[in-house]
Amino acid sequence: MMNEWIPMKWPAGPLEIRLREGAGTLTSETRQLLTDWEKPEALDFLRGSPINSLVVTWAAGRPEDAQQQRALRELIQAGSKSGLSCFGLVEGSADLVAAAAEAHKCGLKALIVEQIPEKELPCEVVASSKSPSVHRGRAGVAQLIRGCKWPEVKSSVADNDMAEAGPTGLPWLDSNGWLIRLAQAVGGRETRVWIEAEPKPRLALTGQAYARAVADSAAFGGQWLISLDQSLRSGLRNRENAALETWREIGEQVEFFRRHSEWQSFQAIAELGVLSDFSGDNEFLSTEFLNLAGRRFLPFQIVEKAAVKTDWSSLKAILCIDQGRLEEELRTKLIGFANSGGLVIVPSHWKNLPLGTRLESPVSRFEVWQMGQGRVAAGREAWEDPYLLEVDTHLLVSHRHDPFRIWNPATVGAFFTASTDRARCVLHLVNYSSSAQPPSTRISVWLQGDWPSARLWSAGRAEPTSLKGVSERGGREFHLPPLTAYAAIEAEAS
Repeated sequence: MMNEWIPMKWPAGPLEIRLREGAGTLTSETRQLLTDWEKPEALDFLRGSPINSLVVTWAAGRPEDAQQQRALRELIQAGSKSGLSCFGLVEGSADLVAAAAEAHKCGLKALIVEQIPEKELPCEVVASSKSPSVHRGRAGVAQLIRGCKWPEVKSSVADNDMAEAGPTGLPWLDSNGWLIRLAQAVGGRETRVWIEAEPKPRLALTGQAYARAVADSAAFGGQWLISLDQSLRSGLRNRENAALETWREIGEQVEFFRRHSEWQSFQAIAELGVLSDFSGDNEFLSTEFLNLAGRRFLPFQIVEKAAVKTDWSSLKAILCIDQGRLEEELRTKLIGFANSGGLVIVPSHWKNLPLGTRLESPVSRFEVWQMGQGRVAAGREAWEDPYLLEVDTHLLVSHRHDPFRIWNPATVGAFFTASTDRARCVLHLVNYSSSAQPPSTRISVWLQGDWPSARLWSAGRAEPTSLKGVSERGGREFHLPPLTAYAAIEAEAS
């Protein structure tokens, strides 16, 4: 499914000024820029770009709400004439009914709201939630996840991230891919997921940094809500060459994914299912596991606990990550999964299963038993560290089930998908380095299976680069040229 809308955040108007005053971040330059972007002529640089939607602040329960809506009316009308859909953000204590009535009058496509009301509004709605949670009710025409991380290599060692405790030395990557996958697991694969990730306040973000932000969402089937830092917005207002070049790189990356929209229908390839309700007391451990598994190249499928009747036939292992009671229906299904040859990984207090012979465990923190044709692995102690749980899970599942492997990944993250008939596959590679230069190390990629034909795609190139694979251990190994912000290996089966 391809997002029909490619949205861009459009900060402008008196309400934006007031909100920045309250936050203590308003400068004279910011005030002028917010005022200038109210004017229809500010839209000129969007001409010829793939951007087709604007997100404006619409109401926040402030005295300036009505003034904001009047100030943006001409901008919205001009945008509509040029084919732009406008979405209005409603937050705080704003009167939703009044905001919706004015939105309908001004021609907004939809309102972005925290809670979708039962009563029908005169315009469509987009549900918003705060990262790392996802919206679990009726989502409207899309779902916006706010407050997400800017995609990059975490540069500060003072943040006390768990990556510092990892033995591999891999850098910690801030990515939102797992969050997009969770939102689609909860809401369905057709859910349009928008990611709000604001550029960090710093000097001169490069075009590659913005291209990476586009790719970090699009590779996983989502859409980054394009948000520009003040320096870039000022440069675009003044038609500065450097700003226009950065804008060109952003558009080029967006257009790349639009041209390859068929990849959105591809499915994640993994033989491990992560089973949880991903909320409440289970939220931290389960979501951090997804985050770490993606970084450490442990492919997974998300199995939401509420969807217990889903088909598990493509899986070889299930990680039951929740610490609560094991419901009878789920218990029965897990026993059947193990009896038919699967591996079930459970917390320490879930040992009340019909276990058979005790087996040698490849992991010291787990006990392993035979169950039918399969196995059950139970933690010896309560799980607290998602990093250790990820490492142990990968060892229990075994690397022999990895659908891909990467050597010299450095600052590169990956996501592997394939068409429903498995005739084509795509390995998305996102480089999270802030450096404008590609890493000096050359990456090698191994894909499980017979993939005699492969191409390397990247934005800005009309044609892909052909890759010659070498048969290796039941798969094909490919040696890649240096990567910039993003590239994708597309392979076809024989």
